[in-house]
Amino acid sequence: MDFELLRDEFFNYLTIELKRSPLTVKGYGKDLRVFIRYMQNVFQKENLKIDDISTEIVSDYLKFITIELQYQPRTVRRHLAALKSLYNFAVLQEYIEKNPAEEITAPKLPQRQPIYLEAPDPADYYYFRDITLIKTMYYTDLRREELSSLRIEDLINHTALYTHTSLEHLHDAIKLL
Repeated sequence: MDFELLRDEFFNYLTIELKRSPLTVKGYGKDLRVFIRYMQNVFQKENLKIDDISTEIVSDYLKFITIELQYQPRTVRRHLAALKSLYNFAVLQEYIEKNPAEEITAPKLPQRQPIYLEAPDPADYYYFRDITLIKTMYYTDLRREELSSLRIEDLINHTALYTHTSLEHLHDAIKLL
Protein backbone atom coordinates (compact mmCIF):
# COMPACT_ATOMS: atom_id res chain seq x y z
CA MET A 1 0.00 0.00 0.00
CA ASP A 2 1.13 3.54 -0.76
CA PHE A 3 2.37 5.41 2.32
CA GLU A 4 0.52 8.66 1.55
CA LEU A 5 -2.73 6.76 0.99
CA LEU A 6 -2.26 5.10 4.36
CA ARG A 7 -1.62 8.52 5.91
CA ASP A 8 -4.88 9.89 4.47
CA GLU A 9 -6.86 6.89 5.75
CA PHE A 10 -5.20 7.34 9.13
CA PHE A 11 -6.27 10.99 9.29
CA ASN A 12 -9.84 10.02 8.46
CA TYR A 13 -9.69 7.38 11.19
CA LEU A 14 -8.39 9.94 13.70
CA THR A 15 -10.99 12.53 12.75
CA ILE A 16 -14.11 10.41 12.26
CA GLU A 17 -13.74 7.33 14.43
CA LEU A 18 -11.53 8.55 17.25
CA LYS A 19 -12.86 12.13 17.11
CA ARG A 20 -9.42 13.63 17.69
CA SER A 21 -8.96 17.36 17.79
CA PRO A 22 -8.18 19.07 14.47
CA LEU A 23 -4.99 20.34 16.09
CA THR A 24 -3.95 16.76 16.90
CA VAL A 25 -4.54 15.67 13.32
CA LYS A 26 -2.68 18.74 12.05
CA GLY A 27 0.27 17.98 14.37
CA TYR A 28 0.41 14.35 13.19
CA GLY A 29 0.30 15.60 9.60
CA LYS A 30 3.22 17.93 10.14
CA ASP A 31 5.30 15.22 11.81
CA LEU A 32 4.49 12.65 9.12
CA ARG A 33 5.35 15.12 6.33
CA VAL A 34 8.86 15.44 7.80
CA PHE A 35 9.09 11.63 7.86
CA ILE A 36 7.89 11.34 4.24
CA ARG A 37 10.47 13.89 3.07
CA TYR A 38 13.18 11.98 4.91
CA MET A 39 12.07 8.69 3.38
CA GLN A 40 11.94 10.17 -0.13
CA ASN A 41 15.53 11.36 0.30
CA VAL A 42 16.65 7.96 1.62
CA PHE A 43 14.93 5.86 -1.05
CA GLN A 44 15.22 8.44 -3.84
CA LYS A 45 11.66 7.78 -4.98
CA GLU A 46 8.36 9.62 -4.70
CA ASN A 47 5.88 6.80 -4.06
CA LEU A 48 6.77 5.04 -0.84
CA LYS A 49 5.21 1.77 0.22
CA ILE A 50 4.46 1.02 3.85
CA ASP A 51 6.44 -2.20 3.53
CA ASP A 52 9.59 -0.17 2.76
CA ILE A 53 9.88 1.00 6.38
CA SER A 54 11.72 -1.11 8.94
CA THR A 55 12.66 -0.64 12.58
CA GLU A 56 16.18 0.37 11.52
CA ILE A 57 14.86 3.05 9.19
CA VAL A 58 12.63 4.51 11.91
CA SER A 59 15.59 4.47 14.28
CA ASP A 60 17.78 6.21 11.67
CA TYR A 61 15.03 8.79 11.14
CA LEU A 62 14.94 9.58 14.86
CA LYS A 63 18.73 9.95 14.87
CA PHE A 64 18.45 12.25 11.87
CA ILE A 65 15.89 14.59 13.44
CA THR A 66 17.85 14.58 16.70
CA ILE A 67 21.31 15.25 15.25
CA GLU A 68 20.78 16.95 11.90
CA LEU A 69 17.59 18.90 12.62
CA GLN A 70 18.49 19.33 16.32
CA TYR A 71 14.99 18.55 17.55
CA GLN A 72 14.49 18.50 21.29
CA PRO A 73 13.68 15.18 23.04
CA ARG A 74 10.04 16.20 23.49
CA THR A 75 9.69 16.78 19.72
CA VAL A 76 11.43 13.49 18.90
CA ARG A 77 9.00 11.72 21.24
CA ARG A 78 6.08 13.35 19.43
CA HIS A 79 7.39 12.24 16.02
CA LEU A 80 7.84 8.70 17.32
CA ALA A 81 4.31 8.73 18.77
CA ALA A 82 2.92 9.81 15.38
CA LEU A 83 4.74 6.97 13.62
CA LYS A 84 3.67 4.42 16.22
CA SER A 85 0.06 5.52 15.92
CA LEU A 86 0.17 5.40 12.12
CA TYR A 87 1.63 1.90 12.09
CA ASN A 88 -0.71 0.68 14.83
CA PHE A 89 -3.51 1.77 12.52
CA ALA A 90 -1.88 -0.12 9.63
CA VAL A 91 -1.69 -3.26 11.79
CA LEU A 92 -5.31 -2.78 12.87
CA GLN A 93 -6.37 -2.55 9.21
CA GLU A 94 -4.21 -5.61 8.46
CA TYR A 95 -2.09 -3.76 5.90
CA ILE A 96 1.03 -4.97 7.70
CA GLU A 97 1.68 -7.63 10.31
CA LYS A 98 4.00 -5.80 12.69
CA ASN A 99 4.55 -2.20 13.71
CA PRO A 100 8.18 -1.29 12.84
CA ALA A 101 8.20 1.54 15.40
CA GLU A 102 6.84 -0.61 18.23
CA GLU A 103 10.18 -1.69 19.69
CA ILE A 104 11.79 1.75 19.64
CA THR A 105 11.88 3.52 22.98
CA ALA A 106 11.38 7.24 23.15
CA PRO A 107 14.25 9.42 24.33
CA LYS A 108 14.19 10.40 27.96
CA LEU A 109 13.11 13.89 28.83
CA PRO A 110 15.43 16.01 30.94
CA GLN A 111 14.13 16.74 34.42
CA ARG A 112 12.75 20.22 34.69
CA GLN A 113 14.44 22.27 37.34
CA PRO A 114 12.16 24.14 39.74
CA ILE A 115 12.02 27.90 39.42
CA TYR A 116 12.60 29.63 42.71
CA LEU A 117 11.47 33.10 43.62
CA GLU A 118 14.20 35.46 44.67
CA ALA A 119 13.90 37.35 47.92
CA PRO A 120 12.83 40.94 47.29
CA ASP A 121 15.61 43.48 47.48
CA PRO A 122 14.89 46.16 50.14
CA ALA A 123 16.66 48.72 47.94
CA ASP A 124 14.19 48.02 45.14
CA TYR A 125 11.57 50.69 44.53
CA TYR A 126 8.77 48.10 44.57
CA TYR A 127 9.99 46.24 47.67
CA PHE A 128 7.21 47.33 50.03
CA ARG A 129 4.54 46.80 47.40
CA ASP A 130 5.77 43.25 46.74
CA ILE A 131 5.98 42.41 50.45
CA THR A 132 2.49 43.82 50.99
CA LEU A 133 1.04 41.75 48.17
CA ILE A 134 2.75 38.56 49.32
CA LYS A 135 1.65 39.01 52.93
CA THR A 136 -1.89 39.88 51.85
CA MET A 137 -2.08 36.70 49.81
CA TYR A 138 -0.62 34.68 52.67
CA TYR A 139 -2.87 36.05 55.43
CA THR A 140 -6.11 36.06 53.46
CA ASP A 141 -5.76 32.94 51.30
CA LEU A 142 -6.54 35.04 48.24
CA ARG A 143 -5.38 33.81 44.89
CA ARG A 144 -3.26 36.02 42.67
CA GLU A 145 -6.19 36.64 40.31
CA GLU A 146 -8.48 37.59 43.19
CA LEU A 147 -5.91 39.96 44.66
CA SER A 148 -5.14 41.62 41.34
CA SER A 149 -8.83 42.28 40.67
CA LEU A 150 -9.43 43.71 44.15
CA ARG A 151 -10.07 47.47 44.30
CA ILE A 152 -9.99 49.89 47.23
CA GLU A 153 -13.73 50.49 46.78
CA ASP A 154 -14.30 46.78 47.34
CA LEU A 155 -12.65 47.02 50.73
CA ILE A 156 -14.43 50.19 51.77
CA ASN A 157 -17.91 49.19 50.56
CA HIS A 158 -17.51 45.44 51.17
CA THR A 159 -18.81 44.79 47.67
CA ALA A 160 -16.10 42.35 46.71
CA LEU A 161 -17.15 38.88 45.60
CA TYR A 162 -15.25 37.27 48.46
CA THR A 163 -16.53 35.63 51.57
CA HIS A 164 -16.96 37.68 54.71
CA THR A 165 -14.17 35.69 56.34
CA SER A 166 -11.77 36.56 53.52
CA LEU A 167 -12.58 40.25 53.91
CA GLU A 168 -12.00 40.09 57.66
CA HIS A 169 -8.63 38.45 57.06
CA LEU A 170 -7.84 41.07 54.44
CA HIS A 171 -8.64 43.92 56.83
CA ASP A 172 -6.48 42.21 59.49
CA ALA A 173 -3.64 41.82 57.03
CA ILE A 174 -3.82 45.47 56.03
CA LYS A 175 -3.72 46.48 59.70
CA LEU A 176 -0.67 44.29 60.24
CA LEU A 177 1.11 45.94 57.36
